[in-house]
Amino acid sequence: MRFLTAIALAALLAACNAGASTPTENPLPTVDSSHSMSSMEPSASDEASGMANASPTEASCQTAFDDLDLADIGSMTSLSDLTDELDATIGNCPSLDEWRTKAEEMLPNLDLGEVEQFIRDRCDESSELRSTAVCDEVAS
Repeated sequence: MRFLTAIALAALLAACNAGASTPTENPLPTVDSSHSMSSMEPSASDEASGMANASPTEASCQTAFDDLDLADIGSMTSLSDLTDELDATIGNCPSLDEWRTKAEEMLPNLDLGEVEQFIRDRCDESSELRSTAVCDEVAS
C-alpha cells in the first residue's frame, strides 16, 4: 500500500511540476512590494474593451449608459420622456460633449436638439446633479 501511495505522490508531483514550467498565454499578474495593485497595467480584457486608456470618469460615463434599460427606452425620441432614467448618465459623464456622444451612440432615436436646455433643467431640479461636471458646464 505504501508503494502505491509513493507512486501516486510522485506522479502528482511530476504532473504539477510539468504544468508549472509551461508558460501561459495570459500569465497571472505579479506585485512587488514597491507597487500597489492599482498601479498595475490594464488587463487584456480591459484593452480589448477599449477602456484601457479611459479615465475613471469616462469609464463610469460608459457604464452609466450601459446600465440603461434599452429595451424600454431605446425607441423613445423625446428627452422629456426620460428625465429620471438619464440622471445617472448626466452625473457620470465628464463633459456635455461626452454625454452627447454616448447618447447618440446608445439612443440613436433620441432627439438631442434641445439637450443643453434639458440638462440645465435636470440640474436645476436635482440637487444630486448640481455639482457634476456636465451641470457645471451647462450652467456657465
